[in-house]
Amino acid sequence: MKLSLRSSGAPRLCSITLRSLAMLLIATAAYGQVESGAPTQQPRHAVRGTVVNSVTGEPIARALVTMSGETEPATMTDANGAFRFDAVPEGQERVAAERPGFFPVDTRGQAFSVAGDVEGLVIPLAPQAVIRGRIASLQNVALEDLPVRLFLRSYSNGRAQWQLAGMTTSDDDGQFRFGGLQGGSYCVTAGPENWRQRAPGSRPRGYAEVFYPNAPDFSSASVISVNAGQQAEANFSLAPEPLFEISGQVAGVPAGLESSVQLRNGAGESVPVMPRGPHSFSTFVPAGNYLVSAAASNETVSLQGSLPLAVAGNTANIQVMLTPRSSITVNVRSEGAEASAGRTSLSEAVRVMLVPPILGLHGQLWAQPVNGQRGRMEIYGAEPGTYSVEITAYGKYVVSAISGSTNLLTDPLVVSSDGQAEPIELLLAGDGGMVSGSVQTSEPINGATVLLIPDRTSAGLVQSAALSGSGDFQFEQVRPGNYSLIALEKGDELEYQNPEALSRYLSRATQITVASKQQVQANLQLISADK
Repeated sequence: MKLSLRSSGAPRLCSITLRSLAMLLIATAAYGQVESGAPTQQPRHAVRGTVVNSVTGEPIARALVTMSGETEPATMTDANGAFRFDAVPEGQERVAAERPGFFPVDTRGQAFSVAGDVEGLVIPLAPQAVIRGRIASLQNVALEDLPVRLFLRSYSNGRAQWQLAGMTTSDDDGQFRFGGLQGGSYCVTAGPENWRQRAPGSRPRGYAEVFYPNAPDFSSASVISVNAGQQAEANFSLAPEPLFEISGQVAGVPAGLESSVQLRNGAGESVPVMPRGPHSFSTFVPAGNYLVSAAASNETVSLQGSLPLAVAGNTANIQVMLTPRSSITVNVRSEGAEASAGRTSLSEAVRVMLVPPILGLHGQLWAQPVNGQRGRMEIYGAEPGTYSVEITAYGKYVVSAISGSTNLLTDPLVVSSDGQAEPIELLLAGDGGMVSGSVQTSEPINGATVLLIPDRTSAGLVQSAALSGSGDFQFEQVRPGNYSLIALEKGDELEYQNPEALSRYLSRATQITVASKQQVQANLQLISADK
């Protein structure tokens, strides 16, 4: 008898099952071969630490802790200020913490190496400071609704400057308060009083702007220094002064345009001005020096004008004439064989910025390239006053920066009352050397800076470079010449463009000479800025 397998389902199922099993075994063997050749998974470890108050040492609960490169992006500290990350890969990591009411001591975070479980990391947070005070008359009567401004002393490219840090007004008890402050040096001003209606025939009197405790400007004001978590008081006792009315018109305004008027006092702060009809203005101010500025513009025209005022009595019929918006020309040249080669526009090789003495009251102004004109830029909107000129060259160094007879590498640019200044002439070169090296330090320090100081016979600026996480530094396109090198623990808080501020450190500097296209290596010791 002949048996047919086709008529039976069970033998066919058995055949399919055996075939599938064979394919599975082959695939499993192949997968095993791939797996055996794959790299083993990178070891991972636990990281534990605590977030503490930098002043009291107490733990900070509910702080947000983040780690760079970690698959767990963040975690919160518990009631004891403790945090933990699991499965952290080996290598370099950086951890940071934040919490409302505190500032990070190191804004870059804390760097560390992971080669096994890490225990005992401590991240300090600095508690915020407070400056409060009261404004009263000489008879101790509270002065309400007086403007109060807070200024923080900051440093930019080695120059000290005041930066507007807060504004408020006194309450009905004359009180004011600035909270949430980082440790630093501050100035406080009170006044001038806001404009108010006065009875006809009354003798106008009011309060001028005063710098704490009773000074007319920044140069004679008292600096209030606060550390993390501290509270400081700044109380004012003000005497009313005679107020004088000044009034005038804006001239040269085309039909259909509206004009705006701004009045600034000698400290550069704005004084309220009241409109008195089309293109007319008036206000009451104490005696002093002022600058009145006016502007009008639309899509096709931009006009401006300004006029300095010395107020000693009522002054009427002031006329501010508008003219087309002025600009300051910047001409850029390059010396040597690179003068006609390389970039299509020399203006792409350099950045020029005017920095006002008080940030927040005036904006920074950038030079803008002029289309179709190689190496020419224009700076628009500069108000009368003095400006630091910050120049950053890319792939080159600055040989000279001149405006008229002013060396802008060492002296400020002065803009006249009509918003004009002599053209800025920049000369660049590309044959600079390189200075690099390392600073001996056990761990990265926030704010540690290496300064490259030119010889006194040179007109160049002091250059700075921040340390890398491994303590290395590098300066590129260094102008050939003699230099001093120093590494300062808090160099970013030093007015290092001021020779007097640097003089105490120069005896410990390393002397180097840089030739054209030469590479110079130097190893430095870190110097405490307090020593």
